[in-house]
Amino acid sequence: MNKNKHLKEKAIELRQAGLPLPEICKKLKQKKTTAYEWIKHIPYARSFNTGAHLKARKAAVKANKNKFQALRDAAYTEGVRIYEERKDDPLFRDFITIYLTEGFRKGQNQVAVANCNPNIIHVAQKILNMYADRKVEYVVHYYDDHNLQELKDYWIKELTLGPVNLKFQVKAGAGKLKGRSSVLPYGTMHIRTNDTYLRSKIQAWMDLLQAEWRR
Repeated sequence: MNKNKHLKEKAIELRQAGLPLPEICKKLKQKKTTAYEWIKHIPYARSFNTGAHLKARKAAVKANKNKFQALRDAAYTEGVRIYEERKDDPLFRDFITIYLTEGFRKGQNQVAVANCNPNIIHVAQKILNMYADRKVEYVVHYYDDHNLQELKDYWIKELTLGPVNLKFQVKAGAGKLKGRSSVLPYGTMHIRTNDTYLRSKIQAWMDLLQAEWRR
């Protein structure tokens, strides 16, 4: 009786530490039915959300978060250096202004510019090809009555792309052009890259340029 009491207490202790039933049975050399009766009142899922396990998980998440924040901070600092080197380059400054007005700024993991004007996309393409460490993607958003082959031929020629580099996405619920053909004859080009650290560099560029504007 005393032996079983000790084993039961040990089983409960192991369960509270987060061990699954098979491991408890193996450690205590008990049948599953016996061990289960001892620990069934302790929810398994909750056992991982208490005590040392929760603290360890929180510490790991925090360390990981701090690690990537440090990398983003380093990229921002590198962005400051790049800005100081290139701030008198008209193309570089044009890109920053374009990004302030047309760029994706809500998230910290993606760099993207969307516009129907090929000249704007040209500027974005040059800077992204120069500084992006990740693949640069090209996606054309179009209406139902656009001619896809015309769109494809146009953007491949304008941006000197291979056919495999170009993707198309119909504008959801947009229907027909309805008089917009003169404004959007070739759809809207989205040029983008999932480059967290380039996004941090661009943030530095935008901050520094705006600081100049406020002088």
